[in-house]
Amino acid sequence: MNSEPESRLANYHCSQAFLKPKIREQPRVDDSIDKLISDEKPVTKTAVKARESFSLSQTTDLTCSTGDDKAHSVMTVVQPSFEKRKQLQRRPDEKAVMFQTWQKLLFLHWRFDPIQIQKLLPPGLTVDTHQGSAWVGVVPFYMRSIRPVWSPVVPYVSNFLELNVRTYAYDENGLPGVWFLSLDANRWLAAQFGKTFFRLPYFWGKLTAREDSANWIKYSCRRFSDPKKQTHNFRYRGTGAASTAVEGTLDFFLVERYILFTELKMGQLATGQVHHTPYEIQTAEYSEYSEEILGLHPLELPGRKPDHAVYSEGVDVEVFGLNRI
Repeated sequence: MNSEPESRLANYHCSQAFLKPKIREQPRVDDSIDKLISDEKPVTKTAVKARESFSLSQTTDLTCSTGDDKAHSVMTVVQPSFEKRKQLQRRPDEKAVMFQTWQKLLFLHWRFDPIQIQKLLPPGLTVDTHQGSAWVGVVPFYMRSIRPVWSPVVPYVSNFLELNVRTYAYDENGLPGVWFLSLDANRWLAAQFGKTFFRLPYFWGKLTAREDSANWIKYSCRRFSDPKKQTHNFRYRGTGAASTAVEGTLDFFLVERYILFTELKMGQLATGQVHHTPYEIQTAEYSEYSEEILGLHPLELPGRKPDHAVYSEGVDVEVFGLNRI
């Protein structure tokens, strides 16, 4: 039997199925997007294999009533297993479009009601849960050596700070990934690039970071478009031995994510994939954090410390082009 959160989420899906028909058209996109994804571009072998593989995951039929005592099965939700999640750690059999290095990452996460998070997702995505809870993360970190495959590193442009707020979802084939609620960067060009080429909700802001002799990182973020001009402060460091997340654990569910979802014009969903070695994570020690940034999305502030906190020194990353779902 479904748990109470799953049953409530199923009822929410049913109500939305009658209110939000999914758009099936293949829309045209901007020329800038066409460089990474086009109507003529075939789906890659990697994407096909991933979709076929995830189609074998656990399925749940959601049966809904229209109110006239006639039940109608309106959708089948394919739930990803941890075995399938682990498959995404493999490198795609295709050429990367960018190289990046992510350093000194703090992962702070809070539990949320799945229905609250589902309302923030576009049609075609289902909130991904762990033990009945949805999760929202705040992740400040350093972006280093960012470059397209055809370009060398440019010192000022290729190095900046980023803070993202994210949650987790899967598509109708059970492919799990990250849905970004926002990404703040202190380079205007980086924010514009992310908006234009990946259709991600980037914001330009003032971000600063410095590290002291005891390895404490003082990190701050202020979004220029925030009418309240709030500054979000973090002070953190890793402690203890570093190790990779164990399959099936909450650590694995939250940090081992290799797919991002983005929404093109007219509601068309697309996926992007990254590849890196699994994160070596440590317990995060923190003396300052900000939950107020969650209120920009909008989300009800948890009013408590994060429910989960880990730190990673970082990974070298390959970024691949977008594929339409």
